[in-house]
Amino acid sequence: LDIAYGNGYLYIVFENFSQGIFVTKSTDYGETWSAPVQAIDVPGGSATTISSIETDAAGQPMVTTLFQNSNETNAVVRFARSYDFGETYSISSDASAPSSGEYVCECCYQDILAGNG
Repeated sequence: LDIAYGNGYLYIVFENFSQGIFVTKSTDYGETWSAPVQAIDVPGGSATTISSIETDAAGQPMVTTLFQNSNETNAVVRFARSYDFGETYSISSDASAPSSGEYVCECCYQDILAGNG
């Protein structure tokens, strides 16, 4: 579970371990919330946990999560972003692919650093 704010929107990201990563948003500072939108889906045989959300300079949400297999090994970090303020999300990519190791730690939190440019 993580929270971010940008361009008048408050976003919360959460996971369903076997179904994926979902984001809900509020336009009234948390008084009401939209229906959850799936930001990252989970391929069969995988599970997802430890999600993170941040907004870019325009207020568009970006999401990461940790994918792992059912016995909590072979983890990778997946990344997806929205260009329509959380209505839809891009197909997720493997953000940990450039790392020097084969897998990332299956219990470590990741965070998104965003700014202008």
